[in-house]
Amino acid sequence: MHEAVFSLSHVALPFPPDDPLYGSSPPEKSGQLFLGSQALQGERGLLKISGDYLLRLRHNPFYDYLQWRTLNWISRELSSLQTPAQ
Repeated sequence: MHEAVFSLSHVALPFPPDDPLYGSSPPEKSGQLFLGSQALQGERGLLKISGDYLLRLRHNPFYDYLQWRTLNWISRELSSLQTPAQ
């Protein structure tokens, strides 16, 4: 599923693959700004920013797993704070 992913950028950490701005595919609404996966086409050296910058992964393909782990940790911590009524 994530065979092509070899590294995450810091930008990718908080965004799920279905994020409308940074996700893995453009939203269904046409005309909405989308920065997720961009294909560079054109002449080299034309852009003021490096093409390498645009190759960074914008979404986290492991977001569901991280969300699950985070919510479980919060749940455990909250449970440990609750003491039985005396």
